[in-house]
Amino acid sequence: MILAQVILATVLSGLVAVWVTARLGERVPPRFMQGIVIFAAGVLLAIAGFELLPHGLETLGQASTMITFVPGLLFFLLVSRLVSRVFERPQPTTSSFQTAAATPEQRASLVPVLLLGDGIHNTVDGVLIAAAFLQDPALGWTMTATVALHEIPQEFGDYLLLVWAGAPPRRALLLNLASGACAVVGGVAGYFVFLMIDGLLPYALVISAASFVFIALIEVLPRILRESKSGSYLQQAACLLAGIMFVSALGWFE
Repeated sequence: MILAQVILATVLSGLVAVWVTARLGERVPPRFMQGIVIFAAGVLLAIAGFELLPHGLETLGQASTMITFVPGLLFFLLVSRLVSRVFERPQPTTSSFQTAAATPEQRASLVPVLLLGDGIHNTVDGVLIAAAFLQDPALGWTMTATVALHEIPQEFGDYLLLVWAGAPPRRALLLNLASGACAVVGGVAGYFVFLMIDGLLPYALVISAASFVFIALIEVLPRILRESKSGSYLQQAACLLAGIMFVSALGWFE
């Protein structure tokens, strides 16, 4: 049953990210985490280019697909800039998050904003997973793996920020787990909405592709390149290519 797979997939995508965060905590070498992020960016690009956009082109045609895809990119860009301007917050690192100059009250005020943003993000992830499963269960599980990979660095960063804001480590993990439950809500809601509104699913897949391209090419890779040393470019290219080849290899089993 598709709905059961959607629920299982959304639960697993959140649990994997929280489990990795709990296991690794502050012990993750920055270079290792950077490789995970770049690999995930490659997976996102491959999912968008090899899976989501072809489904949209097949159903909607070239014109409707592009009319949906390009405004989708612009929408995510505008939303990202608006959120960063309205909810601008410090970005502590693994070595300095406990000593950043801010009062306890200022740190504590970050928690609800962080949880709200993370909850919305996870809800959208659940909707995307539901859309993928309704198109093809194999695509749904590929999407689940993609979401889990891209959630690992996000949940790890959220964990650091919650601890910096004053939450004990165990409570920070529980808060991350609670926000991850929003993916289940989004998955179930998306499943029924797509079934009730005929013709909506192809547009959702194209918008999903736009979100993945935006995350990979505008949010992730430019930041990684700015923070990297010149000698690491070859390793970064290898991680990106590995992510793309990973999705290509999965395609052989569909």
